[in-house]
Order: sequence, then C-alpha cells, then structure tokens
Amino acid sequence: MIYTTMRRIWKAGCLGNEEMSAMERHLDRGRDDEEPLPLMTVFEWGGLEPSLRCLTACDGIEHEARRYAVWCAGQGKHQLADPESVSALEELERCAASGRCVDAEVSGAAKKAAWAEARRAARGPQ
Repeated sequence: MIYTTMRRIWKAGCLGNEEMSAMERHLDRGRDDEEPLPLMTVFEWGGLEPSLRCLTACDGIEHEARRYAVWCAGQGKHQLADPESVSALEELERCAASGRCVDAEVSGAAKKAAWAEARRAARGPQ
C-alpha cells in the first residue's frame, strides 16, 4: 500500500487550495495532519487525476508508483475507443504486475497511446 500524509500533499502542492479544502472536509483532517493517508483513499475521494498528482507527495516508491499509475489508467479501460490503446494498456498492466515495467521494455509509442487515451477516458464524455 502506498501512503502519504495531508501535510506532504499540501507542502508538495499536489492539490490546489479548493481541492485541498474539499479533501480536508471529506476526510475530516487538517493540512498539517501527519497521520498516514493511503493513496487509495485519495483515489476514492477524488478519482484518477488528484491521486496521480499526489504520487509526488510519496517518497521511495518508484515501482509502486508506476504500478499504481497503471492501475489507475486501467480503471478507465472500458472507455478506451482505440484497440491499439487497449492493447498498449494491457501490455503496461502485464509489465507492472510482473515488476519488469521499464521504459526499454515498452515502446514509447505504446505508452504514449495508452496514457493519452486513459487521460481522455478519465475526463469522461465531452
């Protein structure tokens, strides 16, 4: 499990003032709270975008952060329109699950397609 704290999120500037206030109210915690906060709780509160931004408030978690980012992208897989994007995302999921998800093993084009489509899907219908 990946953890951060409200204080780290605030100090890192991961969330704007309004978002931070909303999360404080939702979690009943203050900005200076040092209690461990599961990143999954941030995802459940705000969804994909804020939880990915809050990864910057977590230390020493490169592998876990990559797996979490791929997991988040996979949450919108059902909305992917392009079969190549689905295939690329599935490749990233396999790599992340095996722990061998490194840049040299996944083509830049596949990563770019998967992340672009996942961000589009996360924004929802236009």
